[in-house]
Amino acid sequence: MTGREKRALEVYGDTLEYFGRLQTEGKLERFDVVILGPTGGDVGFWLLRGTAEQIDSLRRSQEYIQLIQRVQLDVNGLRVTDAFVDEGLVEIMGSFQKLVAELN
Repeated sequence: MTGREKRALEVYGDTLEYFGRLQTEGKLERFDVVILGPTGGDVGFWLLRGTAEQIDSLRRSQEYIQLIQRVQLDVNGLRVTDAFVDEGLVEIMGSFQKLVAELN
């Protein structure tokens, strides 16, 4: 990201505004911005919270795709992945426990 810090901050502001608007419109339950302490690489991440339908719809929207493309121009190592928290964590761990039980 060296040399692109100003642009990265602009994209950060745009992203904050975008996700805030989606939350206000009910298209996203909420989002958290996480800044990490020194890790030798990763700086932080955005945790988007919503139903599977909300997240799927978001990922398919042209506005989101364009935002991710903008971020890729200014941020090294961008990754987009699913995360399981709250009820989703309970569900995924329950599924894992069933698989483990089948091994015995």
